[in-house]
Amino acid sequence: MLTEEERREIEAELHQYAQKRAVCIDALKIVQRRRGWVSDESVRDLAEFLEMTPDELDSVATFYNLILWRDRLPKTFGLTESRRASRNTNGRAATDPCAEPCGTYRRRR
Repeated sequence: MLTEEERREIEAELHQYAQKRAVCIDALKIVQRRRGWVSDESVRDLAEFLEMTPDELDSVATFYNLILWRDRLPKTFGLTESRRASRNTNGRAATDPCAEPCGTYRRRR
C-alpha cells in the first residue's frame, strides 16, 4: 500500500504531465527512494493509483535499469554463467555453442 507521503509526492508531480500514467517513472523513483527498492506489491498499488494495469507498469519498470527490485532474480546472463552452463557432467568444457557462427546473420554491403 502506498503511504500518504508517497501519494502526496506523486500527486505533486502530476501537474507536469497531461495524463496520470505519464508520471509512472517518477512515481517508481519516489517509491524506491522512500523504501530502498520497488516490490511487486508496490507496482500493483502504483498501477492502480495511476490507472494502469500492473503489467503495463511492470514493463516500464523493468525497462529501466535504475529501478531496484526486491525479491527478483537478475535478468542478465553473464559470461561466467554461460561458461558454467557449457560444462558437461564430468567438468570438462562442452563444445562452445558460440564458437561457430550461426550463419543467420549476414552483413549487408
